[in-house]
Amino acid sequence: MPLILPKVPGRFYYYFGKPLEMEGRKRELKDDRQKSHELYLQVKSEVERCIAYLKEKRESDPCRGIGPRLLY
Repeated sequence: MPLILPKVPGRFYYYFGKPLEMEGRKRELKDDRQKSHELYLQVKSEVERCIAYLKEKRESDPCRGIGPRLLY
């Protein structure tokens, strides 16, 4: 009977980007489709930038694997 071992989870990386000011923009965004789309693109770009930053940090992390973390 084969032995099944669960995969050891990797390290989790979190990053909170800068907050986007949304106060008082509900009516403006509701009525103007173009401004809504511009905001969507701004948020999308910021999220993609944060993800790219985390991927870069993950690749350069010397303690990414379980072995180095256990030895630390």
